[in-house]
Amino acid sequence: IWPGGHALVPVLGTALVLVAARNDSLFTNNFVMQWLGTRSYSLYLWHWPVVVGLYFLEYLNLQAAFIGLGITIILGHFSYRFIEQKSQKVLDNRSRIFSASILLSGVLAAPIIGKVIAMNSGFPNRLPEKYVQILSEAQNFHPRRTLCHVGGTSKTPECTYGGDQLGVVVIGDSHAASIMTAVENALPDKKLNVLHWTFSACPTFMGVKQLNTSCGEFISWALEKQKSLPSNVPVVIMNETSAYIHGFSEGQKPTVYFDKQYTERTPEFLHEMREGLINAACEIAKYHPVFMVRPIPEMKSSVPAATARGFLLGKNSGTSISMEEYQTRNAFAWEAQDAARQKCGITILDPLPYLCHDGRCYGSKDEWPIYYDDNHLSERGARIVSPLFRDVFKDYPRSSQAKLSQ
Repeated sequence: IWPGGHALVPVLGTALVLVAARNDSLFTNNFVMQWLGTRSYSLYLWHWPVVVGLYFLEYLNLQAAFIGLGITIILGHFSYRFIEQKSQKVLDNRSRIFSASILLSGVLAAPIIGKVIAMNSGFPNRLPEKYVQILSEAQNFHPRRTLCHVGGTSKTPECTYGGDQLGVVVIGDSHAASIMTAVENALPDKKLNVLHWTFSACPTFMGVKQLNTSCGEFISWALEKQKSLPSNVPVVIMNETSAYIHGFSEGQKPTVYFDKQYTERTPEFLHEMREGLINAACEIAKYHPVFMVRPIPEMKSSVPAATARGFLLGKNSGTSISMEEYQTRNAFAWEAQDAARQKCGITILDPLPYLCHDGRCYGSKDEWPIYYDDNHLSERGARIVSPLFRDVFKDYPRSSQAKLSQ
């Protein structure tokens, strides 16, 4: 694990070998260790490009690791012989001023060249155009997302998309922010609009709190503000619910809390999460029709990067997870949503038929990413799931008389 305390083991071990200075040690004074020792810096320089190459080619097994070690040793040996030794010989035969100038030039060249490459966004022409286009899907999110989706201590600007009449409210975290186009495209009348209420990493759970952010204040404000909106306006709730339950990454401590903070996901913590989800949904359901979206599948790596890599390698499958993996991660969230439906009659919207088939959930469609990272739908993905939200307006013209309240 890096960075971390585990690094002390090899560092202290190396220091002890140096301090001992045992030139007659059987461990160090043998041909193999001496050969590796003289080439150690070249081996160090080459091992990482080899690791990156194996990862890019998706060779991630023990056999690939041994192959990578072999390639590293070969490249390190030739680098030592024809670069390290040759350059050292040239510099030793020149004046110190000349040698220092050459070394300084090399030191300065690296950041200057790097800066030029960065300013030109790399060398995209070295790759197929479609590869570059696939990678650019990482920026394919709603154009007003940075303005309308807030976090930290900011207050929501209450953005609207569409006409001048309030048609629907979307509330949630960044997953809700990623479906604004989907909901807007499902509006049955151009006079209607979508009201955007989202807060980063903040689930729509009653009583939720989060350190160093206004998450709790946002939820309290939204639950109170929705009471003043016309009762015939539907509310769509969407969150990355399972991330708050199980963690955004493996081993992550709980990021939100209620009455007290937890360092582990105890039964009490899970109970509070479940009740918070149910109570928020039922509170809104007292005043509006409520539609809650099932969690969308979370991929294991960046979908644009994985899809682009697959295209370059001639693989069209893209990144995906099995239905079993999805169900394992989201079982708790589904049960809580079902409990909310049973308690206060909310409607559940399931995006899986649009994202999953043949026992797997896919991050791409027709060789194009439908996520802009590993867990947020892109604008392309939002358009795919847009038909899901037609059910929200099936009782239209119920919403047609709802005027936008300022």
